[in-house]
Amino acid sequence: MKRKKKRTSFREYLFLKSFNLIKSPTDKELEQLKRPEKLCGRFTQPSLNSLTMGQLAEIINTEDTVKIIQVITGLSEREIMSEPYERVVGYIHFVTAELKRIADLFKQLEINYSNEELQAGVKDLNFGIFGTIDWYARRMGITDHNEVMKIRWIRIWQCAINDSKAQNYEKRYRDIINKR
Repeated sequence: MKRKKKRTSFREYLFLKSFNLIKSPTDKELEQLKRPEKLCGRFTQPSLNSLTMGQLAEIINTEDTVKIIQVITGLSEREIMSEPYERVVGYIHFVTAELKRIADLFKQLEINYSNEELQAGVKDLNFGIFGTIDWYARRMGITDHNEVMKIRWIRIWQCAINDSKAQNYEKRYRDIINKR
């Protein structure tokens, strides 16, 4: 009678890793660990575009990978810790890549400031994620920031991109008019 090979759970993996009894996956090995179709029996989303601004703010402000997975999937810590480690590590790799993609999208909103604007201290007006939430609330006439936290981040980003393009156009147009 053949015995079934026991799969290492994420909890066991973290324990073994803390004592250097198991090696961390190499970058090449991580590339092979794709987003699992299911995590703890639940289907995983192919992107993080469905996250709300509140969820995005919460995962940006934590380094606890289990907490990040909980926020995204709604799974309990117990469920995550008992899942085979390959699936969880693959999911963490996917989430890391998605967060980098999201950060790159928000970098598109960065403005090239003039020397005069820099001298006046425009960089002091960067209020981080709260500034984005506050801007969107004012833009949409929302008085409760908690309402903004329920909106998908991708919608807020799209509005910010639209406003950024409009501002850049207006700035270029003013520059052209001033040069004439």
